[in-house]
Amino acid sequence: MVNLLKIGISDNLKAIEAKRIYFVNVLSLLCFCTSIFMIVPYIIFDLHLLALICIVFSPAYLLCFHFNSKRKINQAKMFIFATIAINIFCLSIVLGNKVNMATFYLPLVVILFLLFDKDQKNALLTSIILVAICSIAGFITNSYNLDSVII
Repeated sequence: MVNLLKIGISDNLKAIEAKRIYFVNVLSLLCFCTSIFMIVPYIIFDLHLLALICIVFSPAYLLCFHFNSKRKINQAKMFIFATIAINIFCLSIVLGNKVNMATFYLPLVVILFLLFDKDQKNALLTSIILVAICSIAGFITNSYNLDSVII
């Protein structure tokens, strides 16, 4: 299991960059397992749209392992962050204002600063813009009291 989480880490990397790669791998694995785990309860409780969202995003989380194994570290970081942000946005649209999905964007800000350092300004700025767009769109959907698609 530990070897799986060390995919993409080589001996010539700085310690902080190795920790970031490890963090991407852990985050990818947690997101994948959570998505797979939630498919069955969603199907049991006739929440098929939520199950479909989990099915669509689960392979995307595994793709981060592929990027890390090919030493495409920056692509893996951007991809995991964008996938999580878009996944949360899709859930906020499906759930409507029944659940306060705006609180789910707060951990994204923390993840953002754990993934990128000051040398990766373009990726950091792009990620900040993505979170801002998703947050604003989520706020707008909650402001208009859109009902949930599934409930």
